[in-house]
Amino acid sequence: MPNQPTFSFFTTQPGHHPVPLPRQDPRAIWPSIVLLTSLVILAFVRVNALQRVTQTIQAGFSRQTAVKLERQEASPLSVVPSLLLLVYVLNLSFVMFRANAYFHLVFIDLAGGVQFLLFAGLIVSMLLLRFGVNIFLGFVTDQMRLIGEYTSSGFILLQAFGLVLFPVVVLMEFSPAEPLFFLYTAIVLAGISVLIHWFRGLLTALSGRGVGMLQIFCYFCALEILPILVLVKFIIETF
Repeated sequence: MPNQPTFSFFTTQPGHHPVPLPRQDPRAIWPSIVLLTSLVILAFVRVNALQRVTQTIQAGFSRQTAVKLERQEASPLSVVPSLLLLVYVLNLSFVMFRANAYFHLVFIDLAGGVQFLLFAGLIVSMLLLRFGVNIFLGFVTDQMRLIGEYTSSGFILLQAFGLVLFPVVVLMEFSPAEPLFFLYTAIVLAGISVLIHWFRGLLTALSGRGVGMLQIFCYFCALEILPILVLVKFIIETF
């Protein structure tokens, strides 16, 4: 199949059909700025908190390390965790932009940089909404400690996922290999991170007193699974 200009699919392709995943347009500097921003943040964190980076990566695969890290930090939104969350948002937004470029789903008439900003806004909005709802739920149910552990564990997992995702995004943009391989790798990693988050949430809930399986099931359906499905359906049907 002949090569196409980087953003030709925004105007010449019908919706909801996969198209070849293009390399970035040399004239577009925003992808390089995004990746350079992530690199600068990671370099800063590595110099100032190398142990925190190592523990974060380990926490992505070990619940015991995640629990230990939760107890060490007074707030999940202090400087270093916040910077690692920013890396997560930047890289996941970029993956969503590239996936949208391939599957040609939404925002097809908008420039690439605008699409990236919209995806980043959606991710940040979902994180803030889930954080607020969890705090409210913990206050109402008098399970603040349990909800706090679940929220902190989720943030740590997102930080670990952002660290793992960064080299995949870099390879997707600059490696001579087929970029679709790295795109699908990123999508699979995102799915795995969600499953790990839900599994750890289940273990956390089962460790709490007065929390039954029906309550756990209702929580995951109402606040974890349903909002994602509704948001995806709304975006696809609206745009």
